[in-house]
Amino acid sequence: MDIIFLSERNKSAPLSAYAFKKIVDQKFGFQISAGTVYALLYSMERGDLVKREVTQTKRIYELTKKGTEVIDSISVLKDEIFQYTKNIF
Repeated sequence: MDIIFLSERNKSAPLSAYAFKKIVDQKFGFQISAGTVYALLYSMERGDLVKREVTQTKRIYELTKKGTEVIDSISVLKDEIFQYTKNIF
């Protein structure tokens, strides 16, 4: 889930928890609970991958420098990651 959020955030403007939940539902066809999304975002915040900004209407999450570096590293290694997961399944 971390990779999905970082990847989607890297492609678009800052995301709210609701927007991320909607993306997962549309792209992958399954619904995740709001509690799962907030737990994920809280964990990523503690790991300095995202930072939260509170607007008048919602909380949005942006990538930090570390988050950008992580997603860049994953992008470079995506073929190896794909092969690894393919071997698992």
